[in-house]
Amino acid sequence: MSYGGKRILKVGAAALAIAATGAAGYWYFRLRPTALGDRDRLLGAAALLPSQALMATYVSTQDEPWSQWQSLDNPALQALVTEPLATLEQEVLGSRNLTYAADVQPWVNGVMLSLLPPMAVRSDGDFNLLLLVGIGDPLKAQAFARQLQEQPDTQLQTSDYQGVEVSALTLDDQTLYSAVLGNFLALSLERQSIEQTIDTFQGGDALGDQPGVTQALQGTLNLDNPVLQVYVPDYGALLNQLLVASPNAAPLPPETLSQLQQFGGVSAALALEDQGVRFQAVVKLDPSLEGVAFEPAPGQVLEHFPASTVALFNGQNLGSLWQTYVQQSEGNPQLALTLDNVRRRFQEFDLDPDRDLFSWMTGEFALGALPSSGGIMGQVGLGAALILDSNDRPTTEATLVKLDRLAERSNLQVQQSTTDAGQPLTQWILPEGFFQNEVLLGYGWLDGDSLFMGLGSSAVEAMTTPQTSGLQDSPAFQAVVTALPERNSGYFYLNVAGSEAQLSQSPLLGPLKQLPGETDLALQSLQSLGITTTQRDRHTSQIDLFVSLEPPATSTP
Repeated sequence: MSYGGKRILKVGAAALAIAATGAAGYWYFRLRPTALGDRDRLLGAAALLPSQALMATYVSTQDEPWSQWQSLDNPALQALVTEPLATLEQEVLGSRNLTYAADVQPWVNGVMLSLLPPMAVRSDGDFNLLLLVGIGDPLKAQAFARQLQEQPDTQLQTSDYQGVEVSALTLDDQTLYSAVLGNFLALSLERQSIEQTIDTFQGGDALGDQPGVTQALQGTLNLDNPVLQVYVPDYGALLNQLLVASPNAAPLPPETLSQLQQFGGVSAALALEDQGVRFQAVVKLDPSLEGVAFEPAPGQVLEHFPASTVALFNGQNLGSLWQTYVQQSEGNPQLALTLDNVRRRFQEFDLDPDRDLFSWMTGEFALGALPSSGGIMGQVGLGAALILDSNDRPTTEATLVKLDRLAERSNLQVQQSTTDAGQPLTQWILPEGFFQNEVLLGYGWLDGDSLFMGLGSSAVEAMTTPQTSGLQDSPAFQAVVTALPERNSGYFYLNVAGSEAQLSQSPLLGPLKQLPGETDLALQSLQSLGITTTQRDRHTSQIDLFVSLEPPATSTP
């Protein structure tokens, strides 16, 4: 583990190892009992964070948000969380004959980890971390502190700052500083960070005082009982400080850095639900920028994909995305060079990407991975199908003629036929001696506007055969799309269970799929996942991810 990672664990260990020390803190606690919920606790911690905080992460320790995970009928999936925590507990508390469940959990009420600007440039690339531990039961916290003070390896020193007692504990050649501030215990490896937090506690500028922060922390995200919340007030400032703290890291190109700094605040959260795991993030752009127009994807092309579709990505208006890329390249030499290389490559094939391709790609599109058991793609186990809605069929057909000529120059046979529905079908056949003259690619029109392309014979057959059960009828697909916003810019969908089964049967990839037993068991408990983006306004985007779990097996009497 890196040195920075070990320091993070040290701070976490300090939250367990020196919490609630000091008689002054004990008497303060006794006068201030509390039973705050996560939202109040989150805002209370934000009111203690210095205003220059770059990032804040809050982890709930209450039972309700974690109850869904604890009730899962899947030991392998639960072990992904419980085993690392058990290892950390053993490293921190095991030698002291203490346990988290008996000695720590009864009094801890939420933990916030914050990243502050570095006190100085460090060659080790380490960060300045501040931990705020909520104290829910003062008496039990004092009992825990008394147990720690009786430990033979405890070396505790105290000093005063602005009338507040600051404790310093030396542990494995690292000095950890702490102070009791109201209903919180502040911890850091930097004494100056504790002093800044004390200043904030006594009336200094806090992160929670900044405009929009309370709304971002409390009301921006549409999740009930999240177990984890992250807030970045200024992504550009965070990026700059990370670069300052890591002088040995490879520098980012100025143009890339400028683009990343266009992002403003970021809020994110993770919640555990009955049917799966939900993640949501809200990203704000610099309000001085023009903003982005939102084009929701209708989702009509999805009806052409079979229920067996393993993965899918759909969206709207590739032409607009291309134009945005072209515009951004005007002020970015690196992007401009890449754009010139792309155009030259297309020109080698007598294609102009602006005119022959993206000019007519203004409608919906979708790219899907489909099972393939035979032909050239049968070796991989997956084929692919692409659907493009065209707004200019003559230009599209002229482009297809150019592609056919390119295929013929590449020693492929271009074969014309019709589908069972009477629609024209063009297929590129591999030369003699290659997979028994199998189909490499096929294309045709599904209706007046929708062009499909299939990679491999199985994909072509799936696209040209009437669907008895479509993707939208698939339980795995429904499990995620019903949990995501309906009005969105498109989905990324993965049938985890289906992809696992399909790839395991692949002659080429099956032998390579050697996962650890615990990981494989955990993956088998996942049904599917879906990601989508929406837009709240021209400067605010929302990202949603949902991972659905396999329904528990029903026992038969």
